[in-house]
Amino acid sequence: MITITINVRKIARFLLSILLSLASVATFLFSGLILIRMRHWWSIIGLTVTKTVAASSAIPLAIWGMLLFVAGVWRRSIGMMTFAGLGAAIAGWYSYVVTRPHDGFDRAFGSGWQQRIPEDLSKRMLQSRLHLLPPRARSGVFHRNMPVGRTLDSDEPLLADVWEPPADVPRTGLALLYLHGGAWHYGDKDLGTRYFFRHLINQGHVVLDLSYTMAHKAQLPAMVGDVKEAIVWLKRNAPRYGIDEDRIVVAGGSAGAHLALLTAYTPNQPQFQPNNITDDTSVRAVVALYPPVDLRAIQVRSEVKYGQLFKPDSFLSRVLDRAGAYPLGLIPKLLGGLPDEVPDVYTQGSPVNHVSAECPPTLVIQGSHDVFDWLNDTRYFVQKLRAAGVATVYVELPNTDHAFDLLLPRISPATQAAFYDIDRFLALMV
Repeated sequence: MITITINVRKIARFLLSILLSLASVATFLFSGLILIRMRHWWSIIGLTVTKTVAASSAIPLAIWGMLLFVAGVWRRSIGMMTFAGLGAAIAGWYSYVVTRPHDGFDRAFGSGWQQRIPEDLSKRMLQSRLHLLPPRARSGVFHRNMPVGRTLDSDEPLLADVWEPPADVPRTGLALLYLHGGAWHYGDKDLGTRYFFRHLINQGHVVLDLSYTMAHKAQLPAMVGDVKEAIVWLKRNAPRYGIDEDRIVVAGGSAGAHLALLTAYTPNQPQFQPNNITDDTSVRAVVALYPPVDLRAIQVRSEVKYGQLFKPDSFLSRVLDRAGAYPLGLIPKLLGGLPDEVPDVYTQGSPVNHVSAECPPTLVIQGSHDVFDWLNDTRYFVQKLRAAGVATVYVELPNTDHAFDLLLPRISPATQAAFYDIDRFLALMV
């Protein structure tokens, strides 16, 4: 008779070794995504969100990798030490480079700009560009679906959410009008931005989150008209919310950043001013996160890059077009045609063509790995603003992708760095 002896401890140690080794390899591969720039359609579709999650998780990822490295030292496993160490190093390196100081504020406002920020407000802002875990921001007063006007094309109620500071937080008099992204066709207010808004109201700012009309109902002038309706509403209701009507800042991400820039750079201009508005629609400043600034360049570049994949008469393109998701048709639907068909509309609809010395102070935050490939457009736009003498703060976040601030914002090092700069920019507008 054969007796089989099972050593439970040895089996447990073996299984633990396998799990730790797999965890080390997974940590390395997950962190390694941070280094990859998505250039091809298959990588953009398959990996962009995963890469953004990896970058947003860089701080806990670095800590986890270091723990696995220590475990590898304890187990004398070269493989574990190598993979875990490399994973921790990549995540730690990213956390450092994306939060390191820059000279953007010195260039825009001079070397003594910190002295212009009120001392009591300074204490309520983020105190460093990187936190292991920033404190949770308290909720203030939240008004959902407030009517702030009528949409221009459909005459439907123009709705917005209004966020007010907690009762014990002194108000700065500044209001931030926020415009969500979504390629002008998708999305809505209150999408991944609550942490950001709570952060702002705990400094004493008021936030208006606008649900502007989407492109399937309106074209660009009407969208900008919606934003200007909201500006007028804020100014008319300034005493009610403790706002100074001269301290309204318009902000947004992606398509919302485009609308924010276009609104801020065309105050009271007839082509973007609704007929029913006679009030002043100028604003104090503008904050643009990863903005499309040259629509003609973006459309032409997209047609060259993806024209073979998305041919207009192909089955894939027809299906996407019926679903309202044909990528090469988003800007033409917004503007009413292709660049060769309506060239003046593309010119008027691009913020880069409205740059002048009269533009308000501008903060631009752009990831260097943005999947939409408009980094060079943004750099040229910033150069043009600075050449015109506009107070412009430009922050370029290394290895950071589009919409980085909407995933895990509380722990994301890129988002923490962006909020740190937004805090100071808004404080200078008070």
